Amino acid sequence: MRKEINRKGISLVALVITIIVIIILTAAVVITGVNVPSNAQDTVKMHNKATMQDAVTIYIMTSMLEGTDEGVKEVKDIVAQLYDVTSKQWTENVDTKLGVTLTQEEIQELFTLDEKGLVGWVDGQEPAQGDEETQTPAKTVSSIVVTTQPTTTAYTAGDTFDITGLLVTATYSDNTQEDVTNNCTFEPSLDTQLETTNNVVTITYEGKSTTVNITVEEGTPVSTLGSLITGPSMYGTEVTGYNGNGIESWQVLYEQMIGTEEYVYIIPTSQTTDTVLTLYPESDADSIINNAKTYFGLSSDFDIVEKNNENYKATAWLLDTSNWEAYKDTSFGNKVVGVIGAPTMEMMVLSYNAKNGGSLEYTVDEAGYSQTEKFIGRPYVNGDAFWLACPSTPYSNEMRMVGESGNVSRSLYSYTDNGLRPVVCLKASIPATLTEDGKLSI
Repeated sequence: MRKEINRKGISLVALVITIIVIIILTAAVVITGVNVPSNAQDTVKMHNKATMQDAVTIYIMTSMLEGTDEGVKEVKDIVAQLYDVTSKQWTENVDTKLGVTLTQEEIQELFTLDEKGLVGWVDGQEPAQGDEETQTPAKTVSSIVVTTQPTTTAYTAGDTFDITGLLVTATYSDNTQEDVTNNCTFEPSLDTQLETTNNVVTITYEGKSTTVNITVEEGTPVSTLGSLITGPSMYGTEVTGYNGNGIESWQVLYEQMIGTEEYVYIIPTSQTTDTVLTLYPESDADSIINNAKTYFGLSSDFDIVEKNNENYKATAWLLDTSNWEAYKDTSFGNKVVGVIGAPTMEMMVLSYNAKNGGSLEYTVDEAGYSQTEKFIGRPYVNGDAFWLACPSTPYSNEMRMVGESGNVSRSLYSYTDNGLRPVVCLKASIPATLTEDGKLSI
């Protein structure tokens, strides 16, 4: 909105300048062959090509504001100095140089400016018509087509559609083309298991669709690791085909249901290199314990409250799944749920009791520490001792361990002669076969 300015009269020089500018503008319009606008506002609206300096000058001359005697050219030069196109900010009030009461805010209300210095008139009217630079219509998708078929078109029931090799090309209203393969949606979706009734995959992009023909045959039923472990008698069975941090020989510790999901836990057939336990640097490791409970089935009896003890911090380090990522075999994808650095007392007792039909128990003190001294003979021990992820009661810096004889004992966390036997949690649905020599191959 234009501010009302008190007029004190128009000097002769200002009038002459006004006449000269109007003559020049009219001549320029006639020469270029365009329609003569009725006023300066229409000039900007019709062409939208004036610079900010020109627009301010037009505004001043059209409104008959009381200007200076410096002339139109100098007015434009001054305005150019006052406006920084890069930052899109006025450096100071225009009236400081022009002698008119026109503030930064008023100028910005009158004009819009882009990064090239082109302006439009802000008056609530429609934008200028016919300007190719500002009126180019948005292109739309005319059609999509499968330019290259996917590598695989024959599937077995249970497989998912594989887009490897597929190329989907979109054609737009301006006749340009683009590879849109990765932006398409698919029906059936890419994570849906295919059935024998699926013979077409529909591909859609921006409302346009095309298809790929496929075949889906009945497959041979696949055995799973969970289905082959027919009972606790299979605990201790060697597992092959899994490579975690270079370890290729594993054995079943036990299996269990957590909620609706069945999991199988495996450990190396022998301990790793002797390891001195690390004290976990965080004083509060509740989240670590809870995360381990989620997939490793630890009960509430495992809660530990003496959080300042060294053995608590060492236990937290063993149970932090982020410390043992190297023992994940990434070829199995999300079938590998997580890994902890050592089995807990609870895991070992569950495994032993299930396999041997025993009723071995262990007790905990008021701090949640195991008090059991005797264990299970030789539970999957191959001659060397290994750590348990379990603190010991008598001293705050001691951990539980399984000795060479198979008995549970205790040792300082800094003891150098105990190895690790990381526990890997696998989904029981992982495909597997039982070999002739009685091993589980995954």
